[in-house]
Amino acid sequence: DHNFVLDQTPKQNGLWLSAILMQPRAGRIMEVWSNQPGIQFYTGNFLDGIPGKDGAVYGKNGALCLETQAFPDSINKQGSDGKMKDGWPKVVLRPGETYRHSMVHRFQTINRGTAPAVPVTPAAPKAPAPPSSPTPPVAK
Repeated sequence: DHNFVLDQTPKQNGLWLSAILMQPRAGRIMEVWSNQPGIQFYTGNFLDGIPGKDGAVYGKNGALCLETQAFPDSINKQGSDGKMKDGWPKVVLRPGETYRHSMVHRFQTINRGTAPAVPVTPAAPKAPAPPSSPTPPVAK
């Protein structure tokens, strides 16, 4: 696993482009957009002969995983006074606070074998609408 710090650009609609995966021969492109400061990249190092669906066998590095998140050691960078150390995201959720994590996977296809060096994204996806809050009870 490796965690990467995102530069948070381009930023549109509250999300930034966090990763682009391309498979030129098949013409597939996947973009990951998020509001998180980091992305965890797992390369499948320990997949070695793992049986999969319909008789598939997954070999070493036969898959990957991208997880947008705060930095792995963030909890240890929160000061005892509740303030964060410079450069570290806030990860402690206090009573009454709301946590919002948005991530959008955007898929495109292009003509096989003609993948651009960097895909051109016409517009960023819209951030998902926050869940509606239940109406608090009214004191009588």
